[in-house]
Amino acid sequence: MRPSLKIETWNLLSELGRTKGLAQAAERLDMDLPAASRLVSSLEKELGIELLDRKRKPAQIVTK
Repeated sequence: MRPSLKIETWNLLSELGRTKGLAQAAERLDMDLPAASRLVSSLEKELGIELLDRKRKPAQIVTK
């Protein structure tokens, strides 16, 4: 199944919008951080755009 079709991925993105970063979003969804990062990375690759600014700590959704 393509990552964009997984509800888990969209739940994570939704939670990212409510929180201050990937770690907090993953924690709220009871997901480990590496798994959350892989989900977002897969979606970024599929869409061909950057969704997370990983240069910032904590990593946050790109707002541009």
